[in-house]
Amino acid sequence: MQIEHSDSYSAAADLFKRTLERPLFKVIADNAFDAIVLKDRESRIVAANKSAAAKHGRDNPDDLVGKSDYDFFADSFARDRFDVEQQVIRTKQPVIDKVEREVWRDNRVTWAVTKCLPLHAEDGVTLGTIGVSKDVTRAKEEELVLRAARRDLASALKLAGTADVATGVLHDVRNVLVSLDYSARVIRDGLLQMRVDAVRRLCSVLEEHKADLSAFMTFDTAGQRLPVFASWLNSRLADERAQLLQEAQILLNCVEHVTDVVAEQQSYAAKIGSTKVLSPQLLMDSAVRLYACVLKQYGVRVEREYQDVPTVLAEKGKVLQVLVNLLSNANSACAARGSTDRLITVRLERGEKGQVCFVVRDNGVGIAVEDLGYIFKHGFSTRADGHGFGLHFSALAAKEMKGALHVHSGGLGHGASFTLELPAATSAAEPNQTSDERRAEA
Repeated sequence: MQIEHSDSYSAAADLFKRTLERPLFKVIADNAFDAIVLKDRESRIVAANKSAAAKHGRDNPDDLVGKSDYDFFADSFARDRFDVEQQVIRTKQPVIDKVEREVWRDNRVTWAVTKCLPLHAEDGVTLGTIGVSKDVTRAKEEELVLRAARRDLASALKLAGTADVATGVLHDVRNVLVSLDYSARVIRDGLLQMRVDAVRRLCSVLEEHKADLSAFMTFDTAGQRLPVFASWLNSRLADERAQLLQEAQILLNCVEHVTDVVAEQQSYAAKIGSTKVLSPQLLMDSAVRLYACVLKQYGVRVEREYQDVPTVLAEKGKVLQVLVNLLSNANSACAARGSTDRLITVRLERGEKGQVCFVVRDNGVGIAVEDLGYIFKHGFSTRADGHGFGLHFSALAAKEMKGALHVHSGGLGHGASFTLELPAATSAAEPNQTSDERRAEA
């Protein structure tokens, strides 16, 4: 930008010259760390201090006189600063502590906190502006680095949280797959052992004697035994059918639970809650049924102690995940004990402040007192083959449902008790279940 001297410039220069001749002002200006620049009404520099000269790459402040921001900065930034200074001259209102991203003609970027003040003559006419600029480039760069680090940390925490949930889901699905595997094997073995050959032999005998069936069943010893054999076979097949249907129902329940777990993970990813009013009795019974195959395999008895408790406000899939995890840990503790008297007690009771307590207590190996404070930590496990995911995930899930998970043990050899606390639903609310859900849980 070409600068032409005018009457306004001369008036401003004369006023600034007389101002700079004041000893106190000169001492302050020459020793200030902040850049001080005096400009006329057309935003041309008429005076500056040593810090301003150094900032603009000059040794002598007089080298700045007559120049404008267009001589040092990129056009876009120079235009923005020019507009601000003209607004101050026009309105006579200062601009205080404006944070500016200064883009220089060589593409350098610096940061400054600036003040732009109107400078008046004795008659009140605004002759120009006084600009005071404090360089904050280092602080701003550190701030940007810190902000980026915070974003990276937030992203890492989000990924870690997602990984925790995924790990918990995999842990829970693994528990259910154990039940699925056991039920599938029982069904397979049951089908292989069904009395199909006996039915075939019965049909063969009947076919062989169809011409004299009446005489065969009346006078032949083998024929006389046919009704008894048929009755026994019918009873046997009915028992086997009932057992296979029971195992098939358990298998279907396990598949339903896996579906719930996957749906819960999807709802978590989409941040869509599925909180409902649920029956604690149905939740506890469902969890026990889902893990019944494994408990049966390890010879663990389950006793129920249900108090009259209100409904809870929670997420069905997440509660079942927690309860199955607790049953899995209790089963492992009982198996590690080595005794044949393996017992898990599931209990429902009222807690403090309107909470409902789901208690899973075992007579297993117990937990060392020094380990109780770490039992819910990620990666901590008292079992040699444990991964430390299940209880950690369960504690997080309880917290997400505005509940809590607690542990108590008298030490090694004294069993352990885990308590899941969940908020009770309001008395006016009713369990939000469809007839299909109630049928599936029955």
